[in-house]
Amino acid sequence: MAGAINDHWLLGAAAAIAETPSRIQKLFRNSEYSAEGIFEVIVNVENEHQHVVIDDRLPVDQDHLLVNASPTGDSWWMVLLEKAFAKLNVNYSNLQGGSPIEALRQLTGMPVVTYHTKLMTEADLKA
Repeated sequence: MAGAINDHWLLGAAAAIAETPSRIQKLFRNSEYSAEGIFEVIVNVENEHQHVVIDDRLPVDQDHLLVNASPTGDSWWMVLLEKAFAKLNVNYSNLQGGSPIEALRQLTGMPVVTYHTKLMTEADLKA
């Protein structure tokens, strides 16, 4: 799924959210592939909805293969979501080494809590 950049933090968070497909569908204003190749993605930045407009022009290598996320079958949402985050962060290079917690917050708009399970007792883990 990942390519030339280290944006596993984003791709992993998006994959986790995709366990409930309606959550991914809510991120896209388009319900169908745009004939013009224009898409609008809605993410949360600093507790406000940001509408990010992107096109379907994607970076490829010398063999014309996508250099970052790849589609799964006919599903291009991950590739387009990654491009929207790249645009929010100026370019793809700025997606390197981010935080999964921040990605979850931006994708859902919900608070995110981290549990340091190595520091928790067995009773804490069962609670």
